[in-house]
Amino acid sequence: MQQKVEEIALMRGLAIMGIVLLHVTAYFLVAERADFLSFKLALVLNQSVRFCLPLFLIISGFGLAYNYRKTGDIKLSRFFTKRFNKVFIPYIIWSVVYFGFYLTVLGKIPNDAKIMDFNSFSANWAEIGLIFTKNLLFGRNYVHLYFVILIVQFYLLYPFLIKRLSKFRDHTVILLMAFFAYLLLMVYFFHFRKLTGIYLVDWFVKYYWKTFVAWYFYFLLGLSMGLRLDTFQRFAEKYFVASGIFYLVTLALVVAEAFLHPPYDIGRLTSLRVSVLLNTLAAVPFFFKSLNMLKDKLRLPVGILEQMGNNSFGIYFIHLVVIYFFSTIMCYYAPGLFSFYRTSFIISLFLVSILFSLLAVKLFNRLPFGHLLTGVKINRSKAYE
Repeated sequence: MQQKVEEIALMRGLAIMGIVLLHVTAYFLVAERADFLSFKLALVLNQSVRFCLPLFLIISGFGLAYNYRKTGDIKLSRFFTKRFNKVFIPYIIWSVVYFGFYLTVLGKIPNDAKIMDFNSFSANWAEIGLIFTKNLLFGRNYVHLYFVILIVQFYLLYPFLIKRLSKFRDHTVILLMAFFAYLLLMVYFFHFRKLTGIYLVDWFVKYYWKTFVAWYFYFLLGLSMGLRLDTFQRFAEKYFVASGIFYLVTLALVVAEAFLHPPYDIGRLTSLRVSVLLNTLAAVPFFFKSLNMLKDKLRLPVGILEQMGNNSFGIYFIHLVVIYFFSTIMCYYAPGLFSFYRTSFIISLFLVSILFSLLAVKLFNRLPFGHLLTGVKINRSKAYE
């Protein structure tokens, strides 16, 4: 059994907390007026954690490569069966939950990135079932579920990638080539992509962000880190100060970029930007070394991060229900304290969402079949599988 790398587990905790904050602030960016202070605070926080999705992919690649680097050939049947049980079964269950949430709470049906009125279907359950099935295949039953389909794509690619990457002692040239190719792709899709009239091409152009092509460099970087952990640790140690400075500079760039073009085109301020790529590359060694120095000194914060990291998959699934529930309750029962024009509401909703998402996952894990909801068995011994 591979020794647990505490820093990576803690970075996973940072990543899931960033995702919760990302979605909490999205509520304010959609509902708020741009001239309110709460909108500007939400925008700053939203952009400050844009590294969290790329970081999750890096950690996913790291975990797979690190766990299997000394086990020889991968038994594909066992590998994919395990991933199906831990990832796809919870995904199916939560897809049903969120689809039901749309129908019963919102009275809508998610269909191909559009929200359709449930009443217009006149309870045509065959058509609704077909929509659900199509949404299941493409991660469309709720806004965050596409990420699981993205992870599945990388699981399918993993055996092919790891065999080829393992043949090289030095990954520098490979990573540099992959980086510049990825940089060109990112610039093209962000600034120059356009429809061609060819159905398959246009479909890819429209949904490229749901495919491995849009994120492959992060997963590849994680694989390299997992295979060459000692090299990465030396890099993080040697360039700690430089990476910290670069992280702060690129963080300022990511945030400033969001304010350059009022009235703030939220749809373009995604994680698929060059500034976010550079910020993530700086964040990984900087966070790794920082957490290495702090893990034995700040017991409580580190303990919280560890709990968040260990339960991150379940939290990812449930947190949007929690955010919706508590934002509705808080605004309804205490509108004077909690409303979208108050900056205190952002922090309050974030803390409540973190706490109750974690508690809910802990509760699920105590149930006989709770792992089917969270993807994690309470007695598991490995940290990254």
